[in-house]
Amino acid sequence: MTPRKPFLDALVVMLTPTDILVSCLGANARYLPHLTVPAPVFALCDSMGAAIPLALGMALQRPDRQVLPIRAAVDA
Repeated sequence: MTPRKPFLDALVVMLTPTDILVSCLGANARYLPHLTVPAPVFALCDSMGAAIPLALGMALQRPDRQVLPIRAAVDA
């Protein structure tokens, strides 16, 4: 499994101001507030899998924007 901090660092570099990042639980919630992210970030606490349905709803509402969901750090 890729360590989360380097993954998030690489992801943040590729984001644009028109992207939307939706994150839940784990290391994502710990690291994202300390990174300079050029896109809006929705960091959910105690969400237990809510990032993907929330991101889907956002993507359906805003098809002109790229919505990126990130799940908990335990994903492989």
